[in-house]
Amino acid sequence: MTRLWMILVAMVCGCAPKAEETSTDTDAGAEADSDGNTDTDSDSGTDSGSSEPLECSKYFDDDDEYEKQQWDCDLKTLCDTVSYDDGKSAFHSRATAECMLQAFAERQPGKLTLDYQDSDITSSWTQTMFILDTEGHVAKHGVSYSDMITSYSINRPYLLQSPSYFEGCLKADSDQEMLECLFGWRDGECVDIETTCDGGF
Repeated sequence: MTRLWMILVAMVCGCAPKAEETSTDTDAGAEADSDGNTDTDSDSGTDSGSSEPLECSKYFDDDDEYEKQQWDCDLKTLCDTVSYDDGKSAFHSRATAECMLQAFAERQPGKLTLDYQDSDITSSWTQTMFILDTEGHVAKHGVSYSDMITSYSINRPYLLQSPSYFEGCLKADSDQEMLECLFGWRDGECVDIETTCDGGF
């Protein structure tokens, strides 16, 4: 199993990488969902009003149930959809990835979408992400397809990495390095905050 595929599996399941496991020097960081490695400690967060761990992710097999609970935030779309083709190890447009990284660096509230197509064409996923506030809280939901099976997920908000992290990502030499860096967008555990969105948690 390649490092990138492990990252992708973790991103879809909601397992985020730790900041110290990402770097803009060697592999430009590490998600996918949208974010990840094989760690599972981000499947729960901490509720500031309780010692009980938070449920960070919910998973669905039924699209009707998913549509009822997915995030619905009245936020403008910040960038065109970021699409990555693993067979070509390239973004369809690197400029869209740079736009997403810039939006993360600036903590600009809005909506972003990231699509990934696996090299064998049988697996793909789409993540819709919402920068909720200027502090950098991001909530997301996603759909993944693998061997004719469709699954759905929603995640509680996480804080973004520091602006300097994303500024470093913009200097990535290759599209694959930039993608891995983009996947490392989360910093710490999920949080329970008030939002103006419908759906979610």
